[in-house]
Amino acid sequence: MFSNGKQALSDRRGQYAMPGDFCEAIHKHMKDLYLLAFVLTADHATAEQCFVKAVGECMEEKSVFKEWTFAWAKRVIVKKAIELIFFEGKGKASTPDVLVAGEDSPGSETMPWEIAAVAALRCSERFVYVITMLEGHSIWDCSLMLGCSRDEALNAQMRALLQLARRQGGGSTTADVVLNGSKGLKQLSPMWSSEKS
Repeated sequence: MFSNGKQALSDRRGQYAMPGDFCEAIHKHMKDLYLLAFVLTADHATAEQCFVKAVGECMEEKSVFKEWTFAWAKRVIVKKAIELIFFEGKGKASTPDVLVAGEDSPGSETMPWEIAAVAALRCSERFVYVITMLEGHSIWDCSLMLGCSRDEALNAQMRALLQLARRQGGGSTTADVVLNGSKGLKQLSPMWSSEKS
C-alpha cells in the first residue's frame, strides 16, 4: 500500500521541471529569450540584468511542468522586465540601443527596423505591444501584469500600433500593422511564429 503511494509521488515529481530542465530550455532558446528581454527594456544593460534575474528565478522554481519550461522562462522575463522598468526604474524613458539598419551613429548597434521600431516606443506602449501582439496575451492579462486598467492597456496598444504604422512607412496603416501582426518581428524569432513552443 505505501510502496504504491511512494511510486505515484515519485512519478508526479518526475513531471515537474528541475533546474537542469530550465538550463536546457534557456540554453536552447537563449537568443529568443534575450530578444524578448531587449524588446521589452530597449536597453542592453537592462536586458542583461533582466535575463540574469529571470534565469535565477527559474532555477528556484519547483512547481512548473517540464513541458512548460520555455513558456515559464518567457513569463519570468516579462515579469522581471516589468519590475526593472516600472518599479525599480520608475518607468524611465531610455534611449534605445539600436538603430535601423542603414543608419550610422557611433556606438550604436544596427538591428532590423522592426526591433528598432519597437525599442523606440514609450515604455507603456512597448510593453503592451510586446505582451499582447507578440506574446499573445489578452489586453486583460496585460493590464493585470502592468497594474493598469484595461482601457489604459488598450489605449497604449493603439498608440503603439499607430506609431509602428508610421515608422513602417510605405503607406502602411494601423490596420496593416494589425493584420500583419508584426510579421517582420515574428520572422526574426521563431518564438513569435504562429506555432507556440
